[in-house]
Amino acid sequence: KEYPTRTIEVAVIAYYHGLVALRKDADQSILLRIKSLMTYDVEFIACTNTMNSKNWKEEDMIDDISYVRSGLSEVLERTIAGWIVIHP
Repeated sequence: KEYPTRTIEVAVIAYYHGLVALRKDADQSILLRIKSLMTYDVEFIACTNTMNSKNWKEEDMIDDISYVRSGLSEVLERTIAGWIVIHP
């Protein structure tokens, strides 16, 4: 809400322990917040390396997210492309 529509892009890249937030069986308050952020075009991206190591499948994850092989590599690629990294 802070910025006019389509003036910035925000992506949340989830890997390792953070990936649990994108599972369908995650805490409902977390899922509601994620769905709310999606209405503002925040992109959520899951690391399939982490998913594979935990034996999770795409059907375990919430709808409308993207997937990349390596979450950390995606952070690096976006940083090189000029994105600003904000850590929680």
